[in-house]
Amino acid sequence: MLCGQFIGTPEQKIRIGTLGVVSNRATPEQQPTNHVDALDPTQADTYGLSNSAFTEPWPKVTNGIQLLDTLAESVRQGVSTEQDIISQAFNILTHDTLSSIAEEMTPESKVGLLKTSIFIPAFDTGKQLQLNNQNCSTVTQPAPMPAHVSGTDAKRLYGTQKQTVILVHESGQVRFLERTRFDWLQGNVPGDDNMVDFVFNIET
Repeated sequence: MLCGQFIGTPEQKIRIGTLGVVSNRATPEQQPTNHVDALDPTQADTYGLSNSAFTEPWPKVTNGIQLLDTLAESVRQGVSTEQDIISQAFNILTHDTLSSIAEEMTPESKVGLLKTSIFIPAFDTGKQLQLNNQNCSTVTQPAPMPAHVSGTDAKRLYGTQKQTVILVHESGQVRFLERTRFDWLQGNVPGDDNMVDFVFNIET
């Protein structure tokens, strides 16, 4: 989890005061307590988080950092509009290195490649999620994949469900955008790209 604090400046702008990563995937000697990696907010840098340890990033993380560095450089050079930044950020989140090599693979084999691709195209896991009194469990289900959640049925799909881009301006204005690629709880099929886009201001 990324955590931090914005603080106001005498120039009526905001800057990052503290920044750190709280992880439950620390080294064995640091367990069972959560580990905090403090980051220097005065140093312009790019960081990536996934389900791996922060200091041992998966290939998808290092790939994403490289792509985001390229975007950040275009922003520093002043050649990108806000809409350009948003469009390119979503392009990074949709970077797919899995489809071209995993089309004929079994679900079990695909799981081993999830560390390599930023975007995970939805695929049939061969299991179906059962919902019972808000508790979830997986069971083997050979029946055809249902199009929508109905009763205790749910899709057997696994993949990237949501993509989020957050822009923070030094004025304190924040723009939050989130795109839903598919949502098995709502029964949306792949391709239903529902976008949330709203703006708010940080009070310091």
